[in-house]
Formats: sequence, C-alpha cells, structure tokens
Amino acid sequence: MTVFSRNHVIAALALGATALVASPVLAGEVTGNLNLNVAVQSNCSFDVLSDISFPTYTAGGGVINGSTIIETLGCPDGTVVKVNGGLNYANDVRRMKNGQSEDFLRYRVLATSFDDWSASGEALPAPDFDGKAMITLRGQVFAGQWAVSGNYSDTLVITLDFP
Repeated sequence: MTVFSRNHVIAALALGATALVASPVLAGEVTGNLNLNVAVQSNCSFDVLSDISFPTYTAGGGVINGSTIIETLGCPDGTVVKVNGGLNYANDVRRMKNGQSEDFLRYRVLATSFDDWSASGEALPAPDFDGKAMITLRGQVFAGQWAVSGNYSDTLVITLDFP
C-alpha cells in the first residue's frame, strides 16, 4: 500500500490545478433566427388628373375628340381605373348637360385602345421606377346631334381600385 505524505497530496493538487488552468478552452457557436416584418400599405393616389376639353362642336356636325392623361403615384400592379357614368347618365348613355337649358350632348369614354371604357375598369400599366403610371382617357362627342348653343358639361368620378 502506498502512503502519501501531506506534501505529496498538496503537490498533486497544485499540479492538477495548474493543468486545469493551462488547458485550452474549447470555443463554441450558437445561431438563432431574427425575423423582420413590416406591413406595407399602398399609397395609391392621383398625381395628375386633368379635365377633358373638347373643341367647339357645330350642331349637327361630326365627331369631336378630347383626351387627358391620368397619372398615378404609388399604385401597385393590378390597379384598375374605373369611370362612372357621370352626373347626367341615362339609358346607358353618358351625356353632357347644357348649363342654361335641359339639352344634352351624348358622348362616350374611350380607353387607350380606343374601345369603350369597360364597366369593370381598365388596367393601369405597371408603375415605373418612380412609382408613377399613366393611362389615357379619351372622350368622344357623337356626330349628328342638333343641340342648342351653350356650354355643356358633365362630371365623372374616377376610381383607382387597387389590391
């Protein structure tokens, strides 16, 4: 049987403690996930919305045309431009009213393709890098209308329907 003296035990403990201190510490790595979330609300608006002015119409004359550009800002892909029938809409016909009488001039609204503006609306082109998009709205007064002289007008409501 081996007998250890007190000095041997102290020396052994000191040597063990030195070994613990001198031992290399192993590095570790821990990973985790950090999610980023943001809700984006479309800020779709009209940037330019100008009136359509027609040239002078001669009673009984030919078709006259007018147009305007609707420019939007911040509208996402899939935005649809809708046009209502106007204040004087009757019997599926848009009409401008004479401000001094009860006379009307019939007209129609045309899309960029020169087809009648669809009741469900027309798709707005994809926005450019500045977030702007443009679509042309055309008005056309029908030929052969024997209206009394005066100023005729109507008001249309333009709606941007966006996802």
